[in-house]
Amino acid sequence: MKKGLVSLIFFIIVASTIYSQTLKNYCDTARNYIIDGKTTPVLSVLPKVYGSFMTENDKFFKVAEELETMRVNDQAVRFLLMDTQKRFGKESSEYEKVHKYMTGLDKENTLRAKNIIEQYGWLSKEAVGDDAEEGLFLIVQHSVDSAFQSRCLEKLRQAVKDDESLKWQYAFLVDRFAMNNGERQVYGTQKIEIDGVPYPVPLKNPRRVDSLRKKMGMESLWKELQEDYGGKWNLKKYLESESKSEEVYSNWLKKNRNVR
Repeated sequence: MKKGLVSLIFFIIVASTIYSQTLKNYCDTARNYIIDGKTTPVLSVLPKVYGSFMTENDKFFKVAEELETMRVNDQAVRFLLMDTQKRFGKESSEYEKVHKYMTGLDKENTLRAKNIIEQYGWLSKEAVGDDAEEGLFLIVQHSVDSAFQSRCLEKLRQAVKDDESLKWQYAFLVDRFAMNNGERQVYGTQKIEIDGVPYPVPLKNPRRVDSLRKKMGMESLWKELQEDYGGKWNLKKYLESESKSEEVYSNWLKKNRNVR
């Protein structure tokens, strides 16, 4: 049952549900406000009624809320990093501090995700909703713990097979794991940008990359590069600049392995 959907079955269950004292208190307060005609303060209590009820009747409600918050923070800090680079430059102290904060947040999120997966396994879209499931994926994707990513790859592969997660997520994690471990990527999802120029992490099979992406429901890599960065992109252009991509990736790998 998807988070946030209070279906008819919930109301049928209500009659036999044993409420906690906390939920009873919230219900009494909201009801009394309504009876007394105090419609403004009741609006501050109704979310507490809902949250308490869902917590007691949906075992994934709290963890879904947590994952949604982690997803927002994960994406927001990356937007902040891009904004800082644009306004202050990548070599600035401002950029360094924001990047350091992002790295620390990723490590905290990784620790929490490990506990969540250990307790629940890979949480599906059906169990926690699309945003929370994507939050879990993003945390794993941005983790620098390769052993953890490796364990999650198999869990995510099975979730995709069972139609509980999205194919593109698996493609991204396969490539990120390869990138973090000095290997060539499969689906072309990982790029290193220098002065606005994208350098795809070297591809394992550039001639088959588009057919492999198609199986994952993804558009052509060359079309994606053209839409995101302009210019004409195709297999020939990639092969001509592959040595430069390998150089850029090698430098990235040395730098990032030194800070882990």
